[in-house]
Amino acid sequence: MGTDFRIALMLFTVLAPAGAIAFVLMSVRIMSIVQRTPIRERMERCLVLPIGLCLVGLISSATHLGTPDNALYVLAGIGRSPLSEEVLAAVVFIAISWLYWLVAFVRQIPLHVSRVFLALACVAAFWLVYRISTVYSIPTIPTWNSPFIPLELWSVALTSGPMVCLAIFAWMQRSFRDGEAVAPRAFYGFLVGVSFLALVVSVGLALLQNQELGVLSGSYGLASDLFPFYGASIFAFAALGALGEVAAVLSIRKRNCPRPLGAATAVLLVIAAAIVIRVPFYTMHMTIGY
Repeated sequence: MGTDFRIALMLFTVLAPAGAIAFVLMSVRIMSIVQRTPIRERMERCLVLPIGLCLVGLISSATHLGTPDNALYVLAGIGRSPLSEEVLAAVVFIAISWLYWLVAFVRQIPLHVSRVFLALACVAAFWLVYRISTVYSIPTIPTWNSPFIPLELWSVALTSGPMVCLAIFAWMQRSFRDGEAVAPRAFYGFLVGVSFLALVVSVGLALLQNQELGVLSGSYGLASDLFPFYGASIFAFAALGALGEVAAVLSIRKRNCPRPLGAATAVLLVIAAAIVIRVPFYTMHMTIGY
């Protein structure tokens, strides 16, 4: 697997789940507002940010297909290929969420219909993360065909997604400095709490995966030999993630809304942490015949 391919897939599996989870969390806040207000309308418009993050990931992943013609083969495999199902899930989520954003932008949708539409988009977001988490469960690649891999992707998504939501809300709040808060302080605490717990789980799963690699072997040795610095990567992931959580906590400490700079720092750190932990994943590609 070439370096360019790994980078493209790495960006997709980091950015798309983060954007999808952030979309869901923003939608929860939107649906909690029972009438049209400037904050709700602004929040609906800002849904374009997590959608755009997923779109960037999808475009990045498309570069590993080589030529546009290969995209046709991916679409032809829907129903029998996990890769095709993954791409389909991404396209469906982006299509539904983008359509909602367009309709909400021109204010042509009743509130009760809006909730149903938004709930459907959230289901598509969860389906996308599920498909991304299971696409690497390939029986012929024992280093990937592990129960820890899907769980780790979900936990990393739940680490970065809330931070993306926090950063978006912090940026939004700048337009409402003297008015209503974009979200209650408890909601920001919920975002940080979910992200922190997911980070702890992610580190634990990565350590379990590292132990598993020590017993998997091929004709050239142990699977752990494919990436001897996996332990260092886990440490770097934990350190960057912890710094991100600290930045998030400091951004909301003694404040009713997060500081934009602190929230931006938090999301950059956790995204960097997510990328760091994906590097060894693609390096430990070992087939049964290896």
